Amino acid sequence: MLTSRNTRTRALVWSLVVLASGSVASAQFVTPPPASNPDPDKTIPKAPVVTTPPPAAQPAATAAPKVERAKPQHEPIPNLPFKEWEKDASGNLLPLSEPLELAALRRNPLVTPDTMMKIEAYVPDRRKSMERVVIENLDLVERIDQGLFEQANFNDKKSVGEVVSITKPLTTPSFASELKNRQIIDDKAFGLNSRITTAYTKASMPTKKDGMSPDEVKKATMQSMGAIYKQGFVEHVWTYNELIDAASKQLPGVKADAPKAERLAAAKAAMAKMSLDDRKAALRKISGYTKPVEAAPAAGK
Repeated sequence: MLTSRNTRTRALVWSLVVLASGSVASAQFVTPPPASNPDPDKTIPKAPVVTTPPPAAQPAATAAPKVERAKPQHEPIPNLPFKEWEKDASGNLLPLSEPLELAALRRNPLVTPDTMMKIEAYVPDRRKSMERVVIENLDLVERIDQGLFEQANFNDKKSVGEVVSITKPLTTPSFASELKNRQIIDDKAFGLNSRITTAYTKASMPTKKDGMSPDEVKKATMQSMGAIYKQGFVEHVWTYNELIDAASKQLPGVKADAPKAERLAAAKAAMAKMSLDDRKAALRKISGYTKPVEAAPAAGK
């Protein structure tokens, strides 16, 4: 019994020794854990960074040079004296026997005799052109002749708009503008002629006197503004009156030997009894101007 117990004891001790020996042997082959966790940025080699080289610098675009167009240089209008407009004993302007701009050109010191010959050669064509404009817009010219500009209130926007609307079909280049466009007169002669016609317009304006009432001042101002606006249509009115004077010789109740102002008044009174178409027809006959033929309507319309 003792022997058997001893045998089991020795076997148990031997097993513990063997187990302990195995543990020691195992400890000799296992790598101890690192003192700290590995840093991937330090221990793992990094792939080389491939960088794309910057594009080659492109040459700066050269801006196209700015072309400065030379503005036409106009010589200043010379301040030359000209023949003053004639007035009667009361200081009123004498009536013109020809269009205002033509009369101004005769007073223009920059218009030579040779230039005046060229101007007068063009006058008949201009006269016929203006007669056509007047006849085809007779009702509008009649309104101007009857005081459109003198009666308009130029302080009222609506009234000014009506004047502009009525006169728009009559808008045409001035006589002096036509001469300049045809290179018969130059810029200096044109500019000086404008001064001369403006002097006529100013002389036709009512003079403001001391002691005038506010209403009188307002009326004088309106008349002055009307004269300024009307300047662009004085040739139309002059042409109209010449046509009426020529027609007066064929109208009943008009004395051929009466002063021109009386003939015109009587002729206009007689023509007022006629229709607009009849008035136009009578003036076409005087002018020798044939009515434009209207285009026939298209077939089926």
